[in-house]
Formats: sequence, C-alpha cells, structure tokens
Amino acid sequence: MSGYLKVLSRDGTWETQYAVVDGAKLQYWRRKEDTAAGAAPVKELDLQCATLREIGEPCTWSVQPDKAHATYLQAESEQRKDDWVNALRHYNSSATVAPKVCLNDFERVFVLGKGSYGKVYMVRKKDTGKTYAMKEMSAEKMKQAEIKTPLMERLILQEIDHPFIVHLHYSFQEGGYLYMILDLLGGGELFTYIENRAPLPEETGKYYAAEVATALGYLHSRNIIYRDLKPENVVFDQDGHACLTDFGLAKSNVHEENAVTYCGTNEYLAPELLKGVPHGKAVDWWSLGLMMCEMIFNELPFYDDNPVQMQTRILTEEVRFPKLKTPVSEPTKDLIRRLLEKDPKRRLQTLEEFKQHPCYADLDFDLLLQRQIPPPITPDSDPAHNFAPEFTNEVILPKEAPSQAVVMLAGYTYDKDSKEHEQACESARTLQLKKSTSGTANSTNSTSNNGSSRGSPAAANSKRLSLGNASNSSSTSGTAKQTSASAQGRKSENASSLKASPLGVRKNLIGGSTAHKPGK
Repeated sequence: MSGYLKVLSRDGTWETQYAVVDGAKLQYWRRKEDTAAGAAPVKELDLQCATLREIGEPCTWSVQPDKAHATYLQAESEQRKDDWVNALRHYNSSATVAPKVCLNDFERVFVLGKGSYGKVYMVRKKDTGKTYAMKEMSAEKMKQAEIKTPLMERLILQEIDHPFIVHLHYSFQEGGYLYMILDLLGGGELFTYIENRAPLPEETGKYYAAEVATALGYLHSRNIIYRDLKPENVVFDQDGHACLTDFGLAKSNVHEENAVTYCGTNEYLAPELLKGVPHGKAVDWWSLGLMMCEMIFNELPFYDDNPVQMQTRILTEEVRFPKLKTPVSEPTKDLIRRLLEKDPKRRLQTLEEFKQHPCYADLDFDLLLQRQIPPPITPDSDPAHNFAPEFTNEVILPKEAPSQAVVMLAGYTYDKDSKEHEQACESARTLQLKKSTSGTANSTNSTSNNGSSRGSPAAANSKRLSLGNASNSSSTSGTAKQTSASAQGRKSENASSLKASPLGVRKNLIGGSTAHKPGK
C-alpha cells in the first residue's frame, strides 16, 4: 500500500510525506517522485514487534517500533486511515491496542487553580489510587484565542526526564477539553514562599537556584529554551525539592540564537528580548539571576511601576543590591552580576560555568541531582494546605456533555505507561510477528516522537503575566504539578492561563492590573 500521509514532526507540525508499506517496513519520502528517482527514504519504521494504536483522534494513529518512540500518522479520511491500519496490521496481526486513558479513570479530589481556559485539579487514578495533577483546558476557548501550542508543550514534556522538572504521564481529549495528567507537586509555588518569608536565607536561595540551574542545563543540552522562568513556575514537591513547570513558552530545536518570538514575563525579560533581536539559551540564565535576587533580596533590581521605565532600567542600569540585616556574601553577588550581564555573549550561560563559580565551591552537584542533599524548606504534608482555599474549597460539579461539536487536536493523546502495556504482550507478539515476517529484511528503527515524559506541574495559576505570540508560543499555565495559592497574579497571556494567585499581580507590558510590587 502507498499514498500520502501526514507525519507529526518533533516541532509539533504535520508534514505531508509519501508513504509505502514494503514488506515489514513502513517507509516515507517527501514526494512520490523521490521513490522513482531511487532516493533514500526520509524515515523507515520497522513493523516487526511494533505497536499500532488507534488513539481516538480523527484520522490519526501511531506506530511504535519495539524499543523506540511512537510516530504519529494522519490520513485524509477515516476510511483511508482504516485502510492504512489494516495494511500495517497485516505485518502485526497480534498487536493489541493499548487501553485508552479517559476522564472516567480519575476521581477529582479538589481544585488547585483555574484560569481563562480551564482548571487544574488534584486527581486520584481509580485503579491504582495514585494521585496526580490534572490540567483541563477548553479546546474551543483556546481555538478562539488562537492558542496553537498545547501540542508543542506536550511534545516537549514527553521528551524530557529530569529530577527537577515535572513529569507528564498522560494526555487525552474528551468532551471538548484537552487534559494533561502530571506529577502532583504538593509543596506549593516558590512564589508563595517568597511572598510569606522573603528575603529567604542566602543558602536557601542558593540551593534552589542550583536545582533550577541543573534543570535549565538539561533542557539546553537538548536544545530547548524555557523562556518563562519565574517563581510562579517553580513548584515544590512534597519533599521540598524545586521543579520546573509550565512549558507553554518553551521552544525546541534552538541551537544558536535563532529564536525570535517576543515572549516571557515582563519583569523577567532579558535585554535581547526587549531589543527585538534573535535570542537563545542565555535568556534563561538572565531570568535565573533575577529569581536569585527575588529570593535572597526580596527585590527585582530593575522593577518599576511604569513599564516603559522598567524596560529602560533593564536595558541601561547596573545591578544594585539593597542592604540586608544579614549581609550577603560577595561570591553570591558576583554570580548574580554574571547572570545579569546585559550582553548575552558575555553572560554566564552554561551549567558548567554555573557549577564552577566560587559561590558553589562547597556544593556537590552530583549529590544534588541524586536528591541526596536535604532541602531547606519542608512543605506542609497536606497538599490542600499549600494552595489557595478559594480553589481547594470549590465545589466540583459533574462534567456536562458538550453542547456542540467538540474540537479535537490531532496528535495530542499520550500515554507514558503504554510501554508497560506493550511489554505484557511482547512475547506472544514477537513469536507471531516473526512467523509472519520471516524472510523479510530488518530495517532500522526510527522515531518521530519521544516517549519519556515530564510535564508542567503546578503552575495552574500564575501571578505575573507571560507575554507571547499566540501563534508560536503559549503559556499553558496549568501545569500538572500543582498550582498553589499564589497563582492568580501573573498570568500567561497566550496560553491557557491557568494560574491565578490571590497574592498579587505583576503588571504586564501589554496591559494588566498591578497589585504586587516586587521588593516594595
């Protein structure tokens, strides 16, 4: 069988390819003419021991070769999809479709946060009793607001695996809503602790800056920039470790300074973003320097009520540190200055530079990554106490059936546990498929999408407003790790702004009220 299919790329776009089933292989080229010219295929999937999944989205299914990640495919019609699936199953007759995860698999316990496009809940999976954070977003509202990147966020989250980044477990669509099931980060947002305890002790600020730095270094090693680092997007797990959440503004495939979207949170924007020039990984290290100031000094050095004046200060003023009752060490001040260097080429911008700075001369980063160094903050053991009562006390109503045709996002469905289901059938499938494909040549495994998943946790309600181009970036601020009471202030502009913190609002450069002034 042969014909044109759409293949989901790693950047979240669908690319039309000419596909051919050849023996136990699925091959595809950019054009039909390339097959006649003898060109090598763009990609080749080995159907032996592969898993086929009809994922419940229009005209869409996935092929997951053994020990590889899934590739998502889309036909022009349901009939054509059925023809392709049947053709592929000829070489995979024993494949079992993994059970689909759905809303009914979870019990909603209480609300963690809410925003313009939906809510974030603490949920319990009925068959295992395990708790998660569930981010719920209205597909119709996101479509009306031209929010186009929940798929990009999901693709990034499924690719990453780090001890200080939230994990994505499932994503699915049902009744006109998009759902993400993420780690439940029960400790609350860093923003809350800054509001209630700042300035934090210097060693506490250094500890959490180090955990966040290792997460940034990991993302950058995979050519991903985060672009929205702020205390609202750093959420504590139940042990007190800091985790990055909310990847709505993240961008993948950034090798040099080739990102151009104007996005982020106004107080945390790097000079190169304000200048409108292409930017890269250095923007994240600038934001880390500001976050260290906010933790240790309870002040953002360039903040101003007037957004134009704040831009000017970011571009022209040098860092000045306020005097504290307990003096801050010179190495810590020097590190912050290095991170807040206005020229990105001179800025400290690698994890190795960060680790080698004298500020961290006594820290064992290997032990830190292994979570062997006790955190300085111990959250309340009850997650409900770490989030705003206005959310956690909200009555949860039964979901109503959609009143109109639901909006579906092809390629959004994801199941982290699918590998486990596949392994349960592996022996029988391998025996049967080897019989049906004996004599055919093996082909190389290839992958379009990753299966490991970490997600955006608790930032379902944020305080400072994130700016972004709705067509390129969206801050889906309802990360599954839980959004704490401090969510309502800063809000993600072109995403599912699921953050809402009663603690205060930081003014957005493109509009928004201000109730909280850093350092004031």
